[in-house]
Amino acid sequence: RRPDKGRWAGLWQFKTLESNGHPHTVRELGKRLGLAVSRPKRLGVVRHGLTHRRYEFDAYVAELSGDRPASTVWVTLEQLDAYPLSKPQLSIARLLASGRP
Repeated sequence: RRPDKGRWAGLWQFKTLESNGHPHTVRELGKRLGLAVSRPKRLGVVRHGLTHRRYEFDAYVAELSGDRPASTVWVTLEQLDAYPLSKPQLSIARLLASGRP
């Protein structure tokens, strides 16, 4: 869940890492996410523009190979309707639902 103040305040989002154009190794991904994950598969790119900002999300999917941290909410695609998402996050959910890659 996003913080109560700022962009997309209080909305939910998928695990997100800032990359600044530099791809992450599987090991680095796991370390930064605090999760043990498989090699990610690219879903696609989601672009979103606001009046004074442009966002680009490279969306990936990976299998969790360890325990789920208790500090994170895990839901199925069917359960996402119960969680308010920003437009970019809704676009990522559509990519997941479409069965890409």
